Amino acid sequence: RKRVAFCPIPKAGLSQWYLLLNRVGHLNVSYSDFLDGASRFDSRVSGWFASHDYWRDPRWKFAVFVRDPLERFVSAFLDKCLKPSSHCGDDLRLGWRNVSSSSPWREKLRAFRVFVSLPISTAKMLQNDHWIPQSVYLLHGCQFTWQRLDFVGLMTSDKWQMNLQVRAMLQKLGLSLDLACQLADQYFPIQGFASKYMERHANIHRNLGGSKGNIFRAFYGGKETLQRVMRYVRQDYIAFGLHLPAWTR
Repeated sequence: RKRVAFCPIPKAGLSQWYLLLNRVGHLNVSYSDFLDGASRFDSRVSGWFASHDYWRDPRWKFAVFVRDPLERFVSAFLDKCLKPSSHCGDDLRLGWRNVSSSSPWREKLRAFRVFVSLPISTAKMLQNDHWIPQSVYLLHGCQFTWQRLDFVGLMTSDKWQMNLQVRAMLQKLGLSLDLACQLADQYFPIQGFASKYMERHANIHRNLGGSKGNIFRAFYGGKETLQRVMRYVRQDYIAFGLHLPAWTR
């Protein structure tokens, strides 16, 4: 078994990393296992996701993929604030209490802007790891040290770039070039989708007007909305040396 620990940051491709890393560990798991909270962190996968017992051992390698912080914030809102989820708190849903994941997009956009107009962060956000800044989650959730990171990747909708990054990470972690390419092509293909599950996730882009840039530009349509969220996520841009996405310009 490879001596590898991966920091699984929520809202940064967690489901795909779950399947890929278990394949590296020669374990047979599925999306059903991932969706089952009881099995997601059982003994079959805990070795990939817990580093605090191993970081002193120089033979261990550590990797993480992060996501653009502004885009991750929108993704967390859609996943955790809209009904049936209740991770924002009902006291903050005034004016959009009945907006759900199946509501028209114009209603979701309106709800997001009202949500952002209130103080960030909320008590509910502080209790849910989908909202925790990625730099904080890396240090305190995964207990990774910056000095020991062997690979830091950036989630991107550019499938070619994503595939190349996954290949590079797997090689950095000790896999052969052939196996790294095989796994990258299977779980992060250059064309199409790795599964029907991932294809359904990608449909969010089509339903709101096509390109990813159009989606996030719509959510951050007002300058004040963008500035308020930036105050919350700025530390991740600084910590990981990330640039603002092109759609913000």
